[in-house]
Amino acid sequence: MPAAENLVPYLTVQCVTVATVLLIAAACPSPYPQANRIYLALALYGIAKIAQHKDAVLFSLGRIVFGHRIKHLAAACAAWQILRMLQARWRASGAGCGPVVPVVLRTLGRASRVMRAL
Repeated sequence: MPAAENLVPYLTVQCVTVATVLLIAAACPSPYPQANRIYLALALYGIAKIAQHKDAVLFSLGRIVFGHRIKHLAAACAAWQILRMLQARWRASGAGCGPVVPVVLRTLGRASRVMRAL
């Protein structure tokens, strides 16, 4: 099998990463607020992967939106869940989160306001 067609390494990394995060989240419950958002993020990631593989089927349903766009929206929502979870953790710990995180959260906040306006 040519290297260009061998998807085993790619699929292994994808599946092992998700399985590892699930196992760690289940085995080591977090005392921080909103820690369960990790499960929502993983579900959204799963939706993104399904949308990626069912692109043509999703487009044929109504010819409005491609699965590729749904994939990006679901992945962005998954990342948003992780950021919200970390934001709650930083607030609960009382520790500062450095200069980068507030800038990222402000930018994402603006993006979410734009999305709500659409």
